[in-house]
Amino acid sequence: TRWIEDGWTTPVPVHNDNWKINGCPVNGPAVDAKGKHVITAWFTAADDDPRVLASFSQDSGDRFTEPIRLDAGNAIGRVDTVSLEDGTGLVSWLEPNEENVLLQVVHVSRDGKQAAPITIANTSASRASGFPQLEVVGDRVYVAWTDVEDVAKIKMTSFRVDE
Repeated sequence: TRWIEDGWTTPVPVHNDNWKINGCPVNGPAVDAKGKHVITAWFTAADDDPRVLASFSQDSGDRFTEPIRLDAGNAIGRVDTVSLEDGTGLVSWLEPNEENVLLQVVHVSRDGKQAAPITIANTSASRASGFPQLEVVGDRVYVAWTDVEDVAKIKMTSFRVDE
């Protein structure tokens, strides 16, 4: 749904993948906008294929592109996203890799081009590890997550947007 001059529009799906779950979803979508540029990212396990998808809008969310798959094939979700000034975006998610669970971040554009994902940290798939968060301040991207290895604590790192 979008706020326009006359109020809220009728809700419509960004993309309907028909994923049905028997429970309360903890893996909700993320959305961010800069002006008319909007990015949304979400986890789905439709057709028993767990994955992280993203979609872009250049008209304030009126229409979205076809979804772009971002993960390497075994995502567990917990997505966040930020829209960048140039209309591209960053998406983070958790994904198992052998014995580790990796916090990944990728830079993606609306035409589907994406950089190689950056591994921010090894973390945990447990609910106690929470939902990693992305934020852009100036020319820096900040990533915060909960480390539950010994005692739960918040960790954070940053890098330049253009890195």
